[in-house]
Amino acid sequence: MNASELTKSLAGYNSTVNDTANAIASATRPLAIIIISIFFLIEMDSWWKTMKQEGGGLTSELWMEIAFKYIIAYMLVMMTGRIFGAILEISNIAIKMINHVVPASSVDFNSELGHIKGWFIKNVITFIGGGTQFVAKLSTKLIVMMRFFQMYLLKAIGPLLVAFFVSDITRPTAINILKYFGAAAFQGVLVFIVLRLYPALVTSDLLSINMSGTWESWVTAFTSIAKGIIFIFLLWGSQRQAKSLLGVM
Repeated sequence: MNASELTKSLAGYNSTVNDTANAIASATRPLAIIIISIFFLIEMDSWWKTMKQEGGGLTSELWMEIAFKYIIAYMLVMMTGRIFGAILEISNIAIKMINHVVPASSVDFNSELGHIKGWFIKNVITFIGGGTQFVAKLSTKLIVMMRFFQMYLLKAIGPLLVAFFVSDITRPTAINILKYFGAAAFQGVLVFIVLRLYPALVTSDLLSINMSGTWESWVTAFTSIAKGIIFIFLLWGSQRQAKSLLGVM
């Protein structure tokens, strides 16, 4: 896969879906501001009752302490799209840097039939090998598509969820959505690393078994197919790995 497919911006991958996500985010942003305002009024009422019981008042220091987290929440709501764009750009820069130092190479999962006899067996193994290679290429495309779709989804609902940053109880929700987007962006880095490392790994013949004659051809054929299956599992495991590394709950 070319690095350009993994380093596209949200607008560059699909401008129509990106515009739709922006429209949804704009529609939910006023509701997010209302949520922040409700939390603010509840907290001010709580502080007012507390100060009234103690016979004091709200000092400027207390005002600043209360206002700070609401200012942060407001900025998160208004700048969610830019924050997500910056996170994605950091991942894209990492992919471009890796692509600069590690050249692209392809992996062929087609089986070497060699001394295997039998027209039917040869065609079955060829079909399995070709099918494995097709599934591997399709998996790469699907993972990229699912990654971008997840980022579009998070961008659409982002303003609504980051509004909960104002409360200590609900703050993990706001932080978690940032982590989820970071994991989706970082998955692109992991997928690209797999695409660059795996060809070098399989060419070292770590799965090779010393056999001779017809058995050698059988082992070579099924080893090639096994490499393809492992490659597919590594690709699909990249999302779980990205979430695990970023501590996404």
